[in-house]
Amino acid sequence: MKKIILFITLCTLCISCEIKEELYITKRGKGELNFKADFGRMLSFVNSMPKNTEATAKTNKKIDTIFHFDELFEKMKDSISKLSKEDQDLIEKMKTYSMQMTVDFNNSKGLFALSTTFDDVDEINNFPEILNKASSFNKKTKKMASPEKYGFRYELNRKKFKRFVTEKKLSEEEELKYQNQIKTSKMILSGSNYTLLYHFDKKIKSISNKDAVLTPDKKTLEITYPMDTLILNPYLLEFEVTFK
Repeated sequence: MKKIILFITLCTLCISCEIKEELYITKRGKGELNFKADFGRMLSFVNSMPKNTEATAKTNKKIDTIFHFDELFEKMKDSISKLSKEDQDLIEKMKTYSMQMTVDFNNSKGLFALSTTFDDVDEINNFPEILNKASSFNKKTKKMASPEKYGFRYELNRKKFKRFVTEKKLSEEEELKYQNQIKTSKMILSGSNYTLLYHFDKKIKSISNKDAVLTPDKKTLEITYPMDTLILNPYLLEFEVTFK
C-alpha cells in the first residue's frame, strides 16, 4: 500500500507527466471517467542518473497491475477501522474506482490510471478530492502535501454541460505554503501537459473555451494546457458546453 501511495503522490505532483482526464457521457447522464498519467519521461530522467548496483537491481523490477479498490479495502478492513474518520470517508468514496499501475524502469514506461463508471455526474464530483488526498494516508506524505486550494466539479442537464473550478479559502499559513509551492513547482512542471478529452452522445453547438478543439462529428472536445500555466490560472479549465 505504501508503494502505491508513493506512485500516486508522484503522479498527482505531475512530475514530467502527460496527464489526461477523459470522460464518456451518454444522453441519460451515465458514463465513465478515466484519469491517466504517463510518467515515462520521469523514469527516463531517473535512468539517466548514476546508480549503484543495489539500487539498479531494485529499479529493474517491473510493476504491471490492475485492482479494484473495493476488493483491496475488503482485505484491509481491520486496518482501515483504525484510521481516522476522514480517511475512512475517503476510502468509502474510492470503492467504485479501479487502478492500473505500470512501471518499467528499463524501458522508461510508466502509467498510473484511475477509472470509474457512474450513473450521474454528481457521483464523480469527489474525484478531485480523491486525487488530492490519496497521498495523505500516512504522516510522511501528509506533511509533503501542499494545501488544497482548487478543485473542480461537473454539472450536466439536457442542454448544457459545465466544468467549473472550486476555490477553498486558506488560512494565512496555508496560503503562504501554497504560494511557496507554486514557486517551486514551475520548474518541476515544465514540459508537463494536462489534457481534457470529453465524449458526448449529443452534438456540441458551442463551447466557451476558445482553445477547445472539436472532432468533425462535433461530439468530442479536447483541451490541452501546460501544467505550469494551469497552476497559475486553474480557471482556464472552467467552461460551458451547449448542445444542439
